[in-house]
Amino acid sequence: ELLPTVQAVVFDEAHQLNAIGVQFMGSHFGTAQLDSLCRDVTPFGSVLAWMGGAWRDLVADLGHHSVALRALCGAGVNAGRLVWTEDAPVGVQLERWQAVIEALQVSLNALADLLLRLQDHSPDVQLLGERASRLLEVLRVFAIPMQPGNVRWIDVTGHQARLVQAPLDIAQAMRLQVGAVGELGDGQTEIIYGRTRRGRDVGDQRGAAREQTAKAPPA
Repeated sequence: ELLPTVQAVVFDEAHQLNAIGVQFMGSHFGTAQLDSLCRDVTPFGSVLAWMGGAWRDLVADLGHHSVALRALCGAGVNAGRLVWTEDAPVGVQLERWQAVIEALQVSLNALADLLLRLQDHSPDVQLLGERASRLLEVLRVFAIPMQPGNVRWIDVTGHQARLVQAPLDIAQAMRLQVGAVGELGDGQTEIIYGRTRRGRDVGDQRGAAREQTAKAPPA
């Protein structure tokens, strides 16, 4: 096992636990990822040419749709957070939004398929194919209506747009994970939350912290 079995888990700086958990348990899809994928695929043109010259068109199409997504979100014009409570972000026409998202799915799927068909030619091409597939999987999260218990928004910075979906809180996920951590002799899992204060490590406060055992993390 990667980590030894323990009877206690200590979360230092626990006041940040919810914010960090939301980041890790959420989904993120950005135009910067698309641009990076296009740049990284291009040097493997000689390998991709085995399947004909279509790869250039696939990369160009993906880059074009990335530009369309940025433009639709106002990147380069407006910076900040774009509210997204319905099927499309606020201020964006639904039909245009769906068209861009659908076009991105088609382009990513075609590129991923090409890369994975040529994965035996190069480990790097295989990694690129897997990367494109992961991006497509995340994009599909944003192509369907948002499930209850989540929140969506778009971060627009400079010339990039980043789609974000995150749970409203991590309480339920933490309960599931805590249940799998391990058990004490009395059948209780000991979870300690705390933060360093006045130079004392949280481990020095273990006795006092036991009062928070098995409770939800502090807000």
